[in-house]
Amino acid sequence: GGGGGGGDLGGGNTENCGIHAIAINPSGTRMVTGGADPSDCAVFSVPDLRCTALLTGHKDWVFGLDWVTDNIVASGSRDKTVKLWCVPDGGAGASGSDSGSGAASPSYRQLSTPLATFDAHSDKVRDLRYCRNIKRLASVSTDGRVFFADPETLAVVEEKRLRGKRELVCLATDGSLLVAGSQEHISVIDHRAATAVRDERLVRNSNDGVRSLSFSAGAGGRMLTCGGGGGTVTFFDLRAGRFLPAVRACDIHDEDNDNSGGGGGGG
Repeated sequence: GGGGGGGDLGGGNTENCGIHAIAINPSGTRMVTGGADPSDCAVFSVPDLRCTALLTGHKDWVFGLDWVTDNIVASGSRDKTVKLWCVPDGGAGASGSDSGSGAASPSYRQLSTPLATFDAHSDKVRDLRYCRNIKRLASVSTDGRVFFADPETLAVVEEKRLRGKRELVCLATDGSLLVAGSQEHISVIDHRAATAVRDERLVRNSNDGVRSLSFSAGAGGRMLTCGGGGGTVTFFDLRAGRFLPAVRACDIHDEDNDNSGGGGGGG
């Protein structure tokens, strides 16, 4: 779990399932991850990775984290809620700390009261992303519903329903586009095209599932990388609207081994 540098960091839930989410704030000075208790979130300073805050408001595992500003972070949980937290600067001793008066104070702040809670989801929240260019906080639940909320009020601005909702576990954004990954599809939500939703079947009709998504920093951000549950990495060209040929991680390893061997006989 996210225990480095901050003692136990909660640990009330003995069923530690590991860390499901991690995010770095816009200025690169803070990182938030799941805590030792998977229902908590731990905030660390960067680059020294010193724990500065523990967020303890969810009742089930946290699966989504993203920063709205340098000190406001959003968390999404299987308890069907999204919470916004204000993380103060510095370490322990701030107002809002819930540490007991009789025990030695931890080196980090313990916060149990969020700025706001969003509870429009009727099923488990699996991921969330802040779409910075359109100023909307997007969250997805296992029932295939995506909500776009105003981060200042957490009021619902828009709702979309996705066709591919089996194993719907991840989101990615370039600030404007939002992409969701499920067992058989990626779903592209484009606010520039009357908020159209485009569903794309995975390469070779795969049902290995999409476990991670990220936009390429190069190529004008128009390439989407999809990590599959079966060990396959695929690339979706957003301009062309199609997948490139699939590549398996083991194939890359085998090709590297072939290239490193001496093959130069002849001359």
